[in-house]
Amino acid sequence: MFIWKAILNCLPTRQNLCKRKVLYDPLCGICGLEVETVNHVLWSCGAAADVWADSESPVQKWAKTEGNFMETWIRLSEKMGTGELELVATIMRNIGSRRNSFVFEGKFQGPSVLYKQAQDCLSRMREAKMELGNRREGGNVQRDMGRWRKPRVGWVKVNWDASLNPELKRMGMRIMVRDENGELLLYLCNSIVGIFTPAAAEIQVLWRALQLCADLQWLNVIFEGDALGII
Repeated sequence: MFIWKAILNCLPTRQNLCKRKVLYDPLCGICGLEVETVNHVLWSCGAAADVWADSESPVQKWAKTEGNFMETWIRLSEKMGTGELELVATIMRNIGSRRNSFVFEGKFQGPSVLYKQAQDCLSRMREAKMELGNRREGGNVQRDMGRWRKPRVGWVKVNWDASLNPELKRMGMRIMVRDENGELLLYLCNSIVGIFTPAAAEIQVLWRALQLCADLQWLNVIFEGDALGII
């Protein structure tokens, strides 16, 4: 999601905010030397370069030049494997979050912290995928797939579900998007605190699914869930 927005130049950089007349100074809020574009924030700024120069970086000796972020991402995609690309994408998201924390809260995290956060995030994502695979082997998901009906050509189907722990006021969400062939396009699992009722939990998941489809510009979508009261 984050990389998609970066490629489309939809992130709230100072350059974009100046175009919308929100700000009048387009220079980077961290280094103050270059116009704050998407590529500058995530790749070529001195603060970002320090992250990419870390000993654990898969792009440690790559040149950090100004330019279009799409060109940078294409170059990364052509020369890196899936695992490395996932790590780079997650670190870029963390760099973007760090920039916001610095601008609005005066907080600035070092490269090692960003890498630790990225590795933890990827670890949780892989555990979720493994759990989904185990559930399929166990038969639970297979029974669901037996009832699942594919959408027509050119459409996607979003299945959404929520669980709630009333004592902790914590809900879990699961969103799965499949195409007309049943191929998994997107899988999201997350948790939110401060939810008190099952209905509120189901609404939160459905709203998140709607936001995902809007952000990805999917227009032909069927939403399918088992919360009949919400539907």
